Order: sequence, then C-alpha cells, then structure tokens
Amino acid sequence: MATVRRTMLAMIMVAGLMAGASATSFTVGDTTGWTITSSATFYQEWADAQKFNVGDDLTFLYASGHNVYEVSATDFAACSSTNTVAMYTVANPVVKLTKAGEYFFICEVAGHCDLGMKMSLIVAGNATSPSTTPAATPPSATPLTTASPPAPPPSAASGLQSFVAVIAGSLLAVGALLL
Repeated sequence: MATVRRTMLAMIMVAGLMAGASATSFTVGDTTGWTITSSATFYQEWADAQKFNVGDDLTFLYASGHNVYEVSATDFAACSSTNTVAMYTVANPVVKLTKAGEYFFICEVAGHCDLGMKMSLIVAGNATSPSTTPAATPPSATPLTTASPPAPPPSAASGLQSFVAVIAGSLLAVGALLL
C-alpha cells in the first residue's frame, strides 16, 4: 500500500511540474492583429511588453494584403527582405519560437513595414534549450511556411493556471500521503 501511495505521489508531482512548463501562445498585437495601425511603434511596444520563451508561439492574425517575413537585423532596420530567414505568406501563420535570441519580423508588402508593421523580440532560453541566437538561413534555403490553424489568444491567466496546477498537484500528493 505504501508503494502505491509513493507511486501516486510521484505521478501527481510530475503532472504538476509539467503543467508549469507549458508554452504560451501569443496573438501578435492582441485584438488588433497584424495590420497597419495609427502608431508606427505599436508592434514594437507590444513585443516589448511581453516575455517570450523558447517553445512559445506567435499567431499573426491578418486579412488579405499582408504577410510576415522573418528577416535579419540589417533588413529589419532597412525594412527590406533581402536576407529573409522565413516567409509566412498564408493568412494567419503560427510561428514557433524554437531558439533563444532575437527575432525580427516585418510585413513585406510595399510600404507596410515603413508604416510600423515590424517588430523585434527577444526570446529567453529555458532549461531544456540552449541559449543561442537563431542563425539566418541563406535566401536559397528560405522555408515557405504554410499557416496552421490560429492559436487561441494569450491568456493573462496562463501563468496563474500553471501555478494553480502545481499547488493542486501538491495538495493531492499530501492528501494521498495522509490516506
């Protein structure tokens, strides 16, 4: 009976820890989506207000007439797509943040980047991922990524939900020990 309790305790604790390590899904620009706004700094301000980690994903919600290009730092500064890392030309792409480092995104449609459809962001590493800066892929090897279904918008409660899951798992473990 004691072995069963210990096994249950271990399973509950692992489940609680796994809940705390979940990735976050962000909708770029929140309810505004990816579009031309009245502020040329809107997307940069939005990105600066977030905390991105390896494993998180970005959903770029937009109507026709836009796209998303991941570019080099130089191209970002010049609103150019000469050194494209990745192109997302199908509506509402989901971009997985797979490496720690800085990412640069622009809308490559003429004039849109200059009007503020651009953002850079920093992705922090985690315990299971190396902290390296993403390397730019040569243009000849640029992947054309198809869109996956849009992810749900980020929830301010996602961190709280993870915390509650860990606490609930711990309480269940203590309860199992008392039985």
